[in-house]
Amino acid sequence: MKTKMEFIEKPQAELAFEDELIDYLQHLGGTKQWEYRPEIKTIPQLWDNFRTILERNNADKLQGKPLSDQEFAQVQKEICALTSPFKAGQWIYGVNGVTQVQIQRDDSNGGVPTYLTVFDQDQVGAGNTTYQIVNQIKREHVQAGAPNCRFDTTLLIEEKASSHDPKEAMNQMKQYASWDMYGDIFSTLQILVEMTPTDVHYMANTDADSFNNAFAFRWQHEKDSSPVYNWKEFCNLFLSIPQAH
Repeated sequence: MKTKMEFIEKPQAELAFEDELIDYLQHLGGTKQWEYRPEIKTIPQLWDNFRTILERNNADKLQGKPLSDQEFAQVQKEICALTSPFKAGQWIYGVNGVTQVQIQRDDSNGGVPTYLTVFDQDQVGAGNTTYQIVNQIKREHVQAGAPNCRFDTTLLIEEKASSHDPKEAMNQMKQYASWDMYGDIFSTLQILVEMTPTDVHYMANTDADSFNNAFAFRWQHEKDSSPVYNWKEFCNLFLSIPQAH
């Protein structure tokens, strides 16, 4: 028996704005910027992509032997166990700016403990950090009775057309948090951005109980502390590399 999964769809005007944002991020100036991965649309595909990057960046430690499913499951377990944005932030910072996860290799791979580097604060721009964009990720419900959703642009940015109040986007992300949608591979999510063509706010990720729109701020111009309203200027100042890093 097959069950049809229904997902919250996005209005065409907002999809058009989303496409424009993604195109703009790919063409920001700099040594290394955002790479769009349009083929990634599901949580399993996100995990597979992360696994590929993890293996590539730790080729020396893995000695040419890819992670088995059992070995990668150990990495997934540690990430999924991050139960709050605060704990995730501590994990991302790691020790002296380097995040590592310990795995026990299978007997066929030597059976030895191995430390894999997940994130290195020093690997900015031309380093080995990968900056990617995905969009319209299908996120099946976690809580019984909650709807299935599609995440906008994962960074994570929630876009609304110019006719909408940007706070609508923040309220939508608050709803996602209350539905426990920011778990699994999204456990490390740190920054939320609400964006329309004429206004942008950002805030630190938090749990649903502590979610407060009063802590959503506009980016400011360095010269005079005036707020940044235009989405392209916000991208230039906030989402370019190395600033976003």
